Amino acid sequence: MREPWPAWASTGATPRAVAGLLRDTAAQRLGIEPAAVPDPQPRWADSGDPGIDCVSALPQRLAAKYGSFGTRGEQPQQLARVLADGLNAVPGIAEARVVRGSLLALRMSAPVRGSLVYGVAEGWNFLAEWPPPAEPGAASAVSTPRAGRDGPPVDDHGWPCSPLYEADDLATATRWARADTRERIAHFRATAPKTPPGQRRVDTWRDPCRDASPHSQSSVELGVRGEVPRLLATVGEANARFALCRGSSDRPQPATQTGPGLPAVPTAEHPGVWSRHTFANPAFSVRYAHAHAWTTVHRWARDAGHAPLTIDQWQASPAVAELGSVQVAPLLGCLFDGPGTLATAHRRARPHTLVRYLERLCANYHEWRDPCPVIPATDDTDSLAIAARLTVCAAVAGVLATGVFLLGVSAPTRL
Repeated sequence: MREPWPAWASTGATPRAVAGLLRDTAAQRLGIEPAAVPDPQPRWADSGDPGIDCVSALPQRLAAKYGSFGTRGEQPQQLARVLADGLNAVPGIAEARVVRGSLLALRMSAPVRGSLVYGVAEGWNFLAEWPPPAEPGAASAVSTPRAGRDGPPVDDHGWPCSPLYEADDLATATRWARADTRERIAHFRATAPKTPPGQRRVDTWRDPCRDASPHSQSSVELGVRGEVPRLLATVGEANARFALCRGSSDRPQPATQTGPGLPAVPTAEHPGVWSRHTFANPAFSVRYAHAHAWTTVHRWARDAGHAPLTIDQWQASPAVAELGSVQVAPLLGCLFDGPGTLATAHRRARPHTLVRYLERLCANYHEWRDPCPVIPATDDTDSLAIAARLTVCAAVAGVLATGVFLLGVSAPTRL
C-alpha cells in the first residue's frame, strides 16, 4: 500500500521543511502572518529518547516577541501546548508534545523520518538551505587580512584558498587555513550555487605537498624549507588544513592537544597521528568515510546491479521503512543537523564547529554500516532494502564531500 509523503515534506523532512511546518502551524493557531513567526530552528533531539525526533524553542521565541498569551510565567508552556495540539493533527507527525518546560518535541512517522535522505540529495544545496544566509556583508567581519595581499587568494573556481607553503610560520599558516574556511563558508552561504565546482572529488589519495620529499623535484618547486613547508611535506596539505582548523583558536599553543596524538599545531618533528593513514587521524577517517560511501553507491552497487531509490519508488513496506528505524536515527539526526551546524560555524566564525560535525557524521556512518553490510554477499536480501541503504550512503557522501570542500580539502573516491 502506497503511503505518499505529506505536502509539507514533499521533498523530504529536511530542517527547512520542518521549520516551514512549524511556522505555518503557529501562524494558523495564533492568527498571525507566517512571515511574523520567528525562525523555529528545529534541531535533532540528542536525548536518546526514541519518542522524540527533533525539538524547537519556537514557543519561547514567540513568547518573547508577543507578550499577550496567558500570564507571563506561563506563556511559553501555554504556547507549546497550543502548537502541539495543532501539530498532532498534521499528516506525517506521529506525536507532538511539550518537553523540558516549553520545548516543542516532534516524532515523525517512519516513512517521513526516512524521507530526509532524499532532501539531502548530494549534500551541496542541502547544507545551505537553512537557516537562510546572513545579510550581505556580514562575512567581512570574520575575514582575516593577509599581509601583503589585496584580498584572499582564490583557486581556479573562485573559492578562497591560500597557498599555505608561503606562510612564514605555523601561526600564520593557522590563521590562513582558518580564514580560508570562514571565507569559503561565507561564500557558499551567500551564493548557494546550484551545482558544486569541479575538483570536489578526486580519484586519488596523492597529496602534492606530501610527495615533496627533500630530494624530489616537487620539493624544489615548493621550496621545502622553513617549518610550514616541512610540515606539509610530512603530513600533506589536506591533513594540515584539517588539523589547523580543528583547534578552537586562531593562535593555539603548539603544545595544545585536540585529542590523543592530535596536536593542534603539528610540526614536521612532532606530527602526531596527522601523518598516518589510520582511523586515529580524523582527516583520514572523514575522507575514508566519503570514499567508502561513494564507492558503495557508484562502484559496488553498480557492479551488483543495484541503485538508490527514487522518490517515486518510496512505499510503506518494512524494508523501505528501515530508513526511519531506531538503528538509523543517529545517522539521520546527524544529517538533519548539518545546515544548522554550518550556519553556527558561519555565525560564530568557528571553523572547528564544521570539523567536529564531519567527524561526528563519519562516526555515525561507520556505526550504522558496520553491523549490517549495505550490499550483503547473499541474494536473499530485499532489493528495496538495499536500495534504501544506498540512498543513505549517497546522502552521507554528499554531505561529507561538501564539508571537506569547505575546508579546502578534496574528497577521494578510491579506497
